[in-house]
Amino acid sequence: MAAVERDRVTHLFCVPPVMIALAKLGRVGKHDLSSLRFIGTAVAPLGKDVMEAVARNFPEAVVA
Repeated sequence: MAAVERDRVTHLFCVPPVMIALAKLGRVGKHDLSSLRFIGTAVAPLGKDVMEAVARNFPEAVVA
């Protein structure tokens, strides 16, 4: 998350386990992740609850 903050990353593509971690951990309070505009995942299906949790945690980003 420090790299996302430092480099002002706008698009994040991650595997399902990382997406689940983002859903469980929520926003990492000590890092400014407001630059994220898109968070995507592929490879394996994720439950609607995980996608909704990530969307709640990162309201600035489209989650797909």
